[in-house]
Amino acid sequence: MERFMLNQYNKLILLIFFLPFVAIADDVIKPLALHKGDTVALLASASAVTNEQIQDSINKIESLGLKVKLGRYVNTIYQDGYFSANAKYRAEDLKNAFSDPKIKAIFEVRGGWGSAQLLPLIDYNQIRNNPKIIIGFSDITSLLIAINKEAGLVTFHGPVGVQPWPDFAVESMKEILFDSKRVTFKNVAHVQTIYPGKSTGVLLGGNLSNLVALIGTKYEPNWKGKILFVEEIGEKNYQIDRMMNQLYLAGVLSKINGFVFGECTKCENPIKRQQTLKDILKYYLVKDKIPSFMGASFGHGENNFTIPIGVNAEINADEKTIKTLSPATNN
Repeated sequence: MERFMLNQYNKLILLIFFLPFVAIADDVIKPLALHKGDTVALLASASAVTNEQIQDSINKIESLGLKVKLGRYVNTIYQDGYFSANAKYRAEDLKNAFSDPKIKAIFEVRGGWGSAQLLPLIDYNQIRNNPKIIIGFSDITSLLIAINKEAGLVTFHGPVGVQPWPDFAVESMKEILFDSKRVTFKNVAHVQTIYPGKSTGVLLGGNLSNLVALIGTKYEPNWKGKILFVEEIGEKNYQIDRMMNQLYLAGVLSKINGFVFGECTKCENPIKRQQTLKDILKYYLVKDKIPSFMGASFGHGENNFTIPIGVNAEINADEKTIKTLSPATNN
């Protein structure tokens, strides 16, 4: 009995000592998993869309065995400049999708520009009380991060309708959204270690420029203990450097437990005497000895696996893997 009490005491001391240094996502809200026959909403929360893009998105979602309900304002007649509709209409579509009990998940036609306009218009309490899957990436990053922070809901960085959906992307969606599996993300591209080591933390990330734009706002996430994953498209190397420097100056990099750079699609090929992407990332990440790698299979390329935001995971920079430690959805 005395030995048992001593062991319990030792465990308590260890817990008290280490708890401040560990990121825990146990209080996060996990949405219900999808099942064939479920109805999902298709929204256009950012840039303008075409009728062809809408129909292509519907076809892809239906190929998963799901039924699609279009948002009321997902229609070219509501186009507002380079946005799919004005911010009020886009926010209304999002509100209706979360409040409709028949809708089990929310997909997006595309990213682009403008989803951050919706952030002050969203009723986060309503989302917290009606949790469901929301998936997208690129400009949709702003929605995913804000909803995760303000509503405490696990959100999903994954394909949008206009993007190719090869078997790789579809299987990843099924594992995460339908099967409620713990997964190890396996990369198909050339992957490089930036700084070796492994660590655990809570997954957080998305498009780099969208994440940086949230710094200093009320929607800036809590970076402490996170495994930060980012991707980009069409940026020059000096622009990547500028954004990484912003993360550094804002104290973000000293707080995170790991870092993964996915695809940098249509980014600049460095000329002689110019820093490569790896040079830039290494400059910022080695300072704090952050386990990190680059070239992972997510972003604007074909192979875009679905990553849950708000779930505990392990990064192994030597093996260049991310492994979720718990399912992201509830059955």
